[in-house]
Amino acid sequence: MPTKFAAETIRYLRELGTGDWIIVYRRGEGPAVQVVTSGLLPLEESIKTTVNQSWSFDPFDLRPGCTCYGNRDPVYERFGNSKRYEPLVIERHFSSIRPDSLEILEEFRLYHNLSEDQSSQRFWKVLEDGSEQEVIRFSSNKVEIRTVELKQFLAIKGASLLIFFDIRTHYEQPLKDLELEEGIQGTETVEDVTYTHTAGSGMTRERSFERIVGQKLIRGFTREHSGTWPYSESVKAKEHYASFIVAVDKQGKNVTETCDARKNNYLTAVFFKSEVLNKYYENTSKYSVRDGYLGCGSLWGVAIDNDHEEHVSVFLGDLGRDLPENERSYWRSFNVPPPGGISETAFRRSFLAEFAAPSRSDLRFKDALYKLNERWIKNYDWQLFKALTKDDAHCLNSLRVPATSEQREFDSQIMNLTKILVDSINEKEIGKLIKFDQPEKGISKIQKMAELYGKNFTEDQMAVLRDLQTLRSSAAAHRKGDSYMKVAGKLRLKDLGTKAVFVELLEKSIALLSFLSTVELPGAPSSRQSHRR
Repeated sequence: MPTKFAAETIRYLRELGTGDWIIVYRRGEGPAVQVVTSGLLPLEESIKTTVNQSWSFDPFDLRPGCTCYGNRDPVYERFGNSKRYEPLVIERHFSSIRPDSLEILEEFRLYHNLSEDQSSQRFWKVLEDGSEQEVIRFSSNKVEIRTVELKQFLAIKGASLLIFFDIRTHYEQPLKDLELEEGIQGTETVEDVTYTHTAGSGMTRERSFERIVGQKLIRGFTREHSGTWPYSESVKAKEHYASFIVAVDKQGKNVTETCDARKNNYLTAVFFKSEVLNKYYENTSKYSVRDGYLGCGSLWGVAIDNDHEEHVSVFLGDLGRDLPENERSYWRSFNVPPPGGISETAFRRSFLAEFAAPSRSDLRFKDALYKLNERWIKNYDWQLFKALTKDDAHCLNSLRVPATSEQREFDSQIMNLTKILVDSINEKEIGKLIKFDQPEKGISKIQKMAELYGKNFTEDQMAVLRDLQTLRSSAAAHRKGDSYMKVAGKLRLKDLGTKAVFVELLEKSIALLSFLSTVELPGAPSSRQSHRR
């Protein structure tokens, strides 16, 4: 009858490689000492592993170098053997001079184009729809690889995986008390697991140990069912195309139509709640929402009509052709019956082939800011509003008219707009242009510049900057108090609502940017005249 250690270890080995993740490396201390590692071998070699109850080869010994066969000249081999054995996990040691490290076979990482996140010790795969799949988990003494990606790699490479194990436990009692005898307890090959079970005495007869050493063969998928290119084309042929609401019939029932571009009226406009874009605005490191376009890095992009106040529309054919299947399912949840036609902007662009500027305040603001800074760079070699840093770039990319009347969304957009304008005033360059007797803050500096060099300047033009500053400091960044109530009353926040007030702030900001575009500074950058306040 096997001991508890033997029974639990054999059950563990049989289950190894059957779940979503496979442990391909482990060095563990404790009641049971574990050494687990893994290596690759060609498919034709797999059949030979079932007759070996020990290790067919030692992955720890596989490294690039020359091999000498008899009297022949040395031969360079990628991993020091002619049988094409390869380590999947590579232990690297530097004679205690540099820290030891673990690496996964480069070929596996490159095949799946994995990106390493060193802070979390994870490797990620970017999928076709822009989502990310965790593939490798690292720790100091364990490495796990997701089963799907590992078996895909084995299928395409034409290889199998051998997981080698050496698991032992120690007892503070002699073998006779455990009803064990010295030596081999048994050997077995079951379900691709081959092992030898031994027992022996420790340094003294009062101590003993058990040990199970062997290997387990893990096979990959068949290539035809691996789900990777070029075998993935058959999978794509089964792609599901959702149906979307495109009209309402005389009985008031929704009329739907497939988004499969091969079977529909391509230019039928499909409408969605504006909240559909929230997901993309909230992850601007991956997605970009621009005037008339939504994109995910270089993976996919789709033309959209985002010049509506309350809705977003996309042509039915574009939904099926340009959006990944997962994204179409997401958009389907925001689908609404047509509230009317597409925006005039989209109509002119799509059907009249005309240039058309957007009408939405957030889109016009971004365009106005870009043009102002372009003008100042061209004329004066500096930006009036400094470009945001990489860590703050999301403030501009996610700036939008709030999709809802939620206070949280209003506060967030106030923070964004304030950082884009107030916090980004180029005080250093303005300070070179105008000498101040006393220290002045950014808004005062830009106002003085506008007074000196702008035409028809009024203090009301700068009021929007002060309102934003007050809203940010008294509401978005701190508890709301008297200062907030005062500016909220001035802006009629209670009467108009957060969305309308934010639109008004954007319109005032656009007017300010338009005025600042008329400012003419004296001379070229190298010969600016100084003025004293």
